[in-house]
Amino acid sequence: LVLLGTDDNVTPPECARLYRELLQSCHIVFVYGAAQAIDADRPEAFASVVGDFLTRKEQFVVRETSALIHP
Repeated sequence: LVLLGTDDNVTPPECARLYRELLQSCHIVFVYGAAQAIDADRPEAFASVVGDFLTRKEQFVVRETSALIHP
């Protein structure tokens, strides 16, 4: 699971392509309104997506058409 904040200036969302190339089986989730400290900036969204990922394991899916979590 790779979480990226859309307001992150250290690891910008454009780096998602690099993560996808290096970690082919990873799930990339963008958290809107969060910078690098996603857990501090958007704790509800962070807990929701991480909890869902841990619960569903290999069945975890984020639809390509909409990956909004707590917009």
